[in-house]
Amino acid sequence: MTRICRQLDGLPLPIELAAARLSAMSPEQLLQRLSDRYALLTRGSRSAPSRQQTLQLCVDWSYDLCDPGEQLTWARLSVFTGSFELEAAEYGCGDADQPADLLDMVTTLVDKSILIREENNAGVRFRMLETLRDYGREKARHRGEHHNLRRRHRDWYRQLARTAENEFIGPLQLEWIERLSCEQPNLREAMDFCLAENDTETCVQIATALAQLWGSRGLLSESRDWLDQFLSRDRNRPTVTTIRALHADCLMAEQQRDHQRGAALAEQVRVLAGELTDPIAHAIVDSMDGIVGLFTGDLVPAAAALERTRPVFGAAENELALRIESLALLGLVYQLLDKEPHRAIQCYEDVLAVTQVHGESVYRSYALWAMAVAQWRLGAADHARDLLGQGLRLARLANDPVGCANYFEALAWMAGDSDPVRASTLKRMVRCQ
Repeated sequence: MTRICRQLDGLPLPIELAAARLSAMSPEQLLQRLSDRYALLTRGSRSAPSRQQTLQLCVDWSYDLCDPGEQLTWARLSVFTGSFELEAAEYGCGDADQPADLLDMVTTLVDKSILIREENNAGVRFRMLETLRDYGREKARHRGEHHNLRRRHRDWYRQLARTAENEFIGPLQLEWIERLSCEQPNLREAMDFCLAENDTETCVQIATALAQLWGSRGLLSESRDWLDQFLSRDRNRPTVTTIRALHADCLMAEQQRDHQRGAALAEQVRVLAGELTDPIAHAIVDSMDGIVGLFTGDLVPAAAALERTRPVFGAAENELALRIESLALLGLVYQLLDKEPHRAIQCYEDVLAVTQVHGESVYRSYALWAMAVAQWRLGAADHARDLLGQGLRLARLANDPVGCANYFEALAWMAGDSDPVRASTLKRMVRCQ
């Protein structure tokens, strides 16, 4: 019943109409049929005003209270899923010659409760209840506008993903994390449209940009699913963009211990990179060999492969994410080799230096965690705890549950010998992340 109420936006009338249907079907059957809620919810109270006797009449009545401009804006804004920014609405739904008109329409739709205004750290956003959005989309289809609206919606979120990826390693990173978190429903909607249009290039651009965010949220399976769908359709000449996507897919596959898939992706990239002269593409091949070696325990070849990436990524000003990631992975390899702890620490120090210069938080947090573990293994427990405190604060600022879990687990390791009760509590906190 909770899922039914959520699907109906918690609105009293639709819930009352749905309850009337329970005499003829189970809650599970009702939930399955709510995709066509207007056809389903056609029985209301005969004593209620006529506009409240059915959901369709109720929303029709609200629509008729809007003037033609408001009706048009309602239909156009229904292209968004979840919440959206005013700038996105202006790009996708506004009139280029009269941008102020859209703002006026949004204001009146808020006043009439067609739109809900929300404010959070990402700024002011607007949201339409799902019932009203479905109604608006049907109106947009009748106008013949829906496909063009979805195309403009895709274009806006492709550019948003590109900008986020370019600015992710920098002082705006936390703002981008907040913003992308709010935009996930729209980004998924844009990728669904790409699938329908067989637009693999845009798909790959959006999914690759989101991989960093989804990785920190533990959404590895979803990220891999999107990338696999897009990459399986990509039959065009190989590009560095495709190779980056395969690299992200490989890292997540290995994190999920899907070693066979990870190795297959690395081999696929090796073949594709052979058709390119771009040194970044060939360095990504080495990086993927390093990733596979790290997660399968083939550490000596992994170290050699990741070392080969350092001069290439280090010389490329626009490859900060690959440079930082490669250094961090190399540090983990040296740390696992046991005989190379100081080389591991040097890698982490290099990551911390780069992230500090650029005002970055997420990779810095992971480097502090890895550095803390390395220092603890060398016997510097107090220094390790200090590093964990710094890194945990960053992980919380970035709203990174995976990073926070890593920190609680490391603290549990350190407390294991001296304070088993504390260690047990910290272990429970890991499971809660």
